[in-house]
Amino acid sequence: MTLKAALTLTAAPAIILAATPADAHSSTTVFGISVIDASLHPFLGADHLLTMLAVGVWAALVSRNIFELLLAPSAFVAAMIIGFQLTIMNLMLPLVEPMIGFSLIMLGLMATTAVATPLGLGATIAFVFGIFHGQAHGVELLSADSGLVETIAIIGAFAFSTALLHLVGISVARKLFARQRWLAWFCGGAVSRFGLFTAEGL
Repeated sequence: MTLKAALTLTAAPAIILAATPADAHSSTTVFGISVIDASLHPFLGADHLLTMLAVGVWAALVSRNIFELLLAPSAFVAAMIIGFQLTIMNLMLPLVEPMIGFSLIMLGLMATTAVATPLGLGATIAFVFGIFHGQAHGVELLSADSGLVETIAIIGAFAFSTALLHLVGISVARKLFARQRWLAWFCGGAVSRFGLFTAEGL
């Protein structure tokens, strides 16, 4: 299975959910919440954006086959959905924002020292941080009167965007960082420093 085919299969459920029609009168809004807004949400916050890119970069640098390549990104997306569902159930995790800042520090360091992080440990770290990112998405995207169809559409939209950002990180790592490892060190260090800056501002 090729990388493109595997990522297409991974993202297909999210694409279907994101394309679910709201009602007979609107193709982009489900009960007042824009699916486009949910799709763009991972791109609009630097903390979410850099974290998702870093997961893809790290996965590309340490993987030897398609399973290893998709393990951490898939774990992150699944964990985000779990974190979002915790928000739906009003089960709020403590220290969400500090953990998001810490995720930048850790994932930046993982991208910098890719070979030093075992695959299973890295995927577990991505999963844990994904839960906190998913809860943050839930807090920001859900409203008190969000309905079932609206919630499903939002989950599908941001899950698809997250998978897309992982793909971008993978592509950058495969085409650029694999040949110029100093760039991975530099960019990973920059992500970690941004995480420190974020944590200091909390």
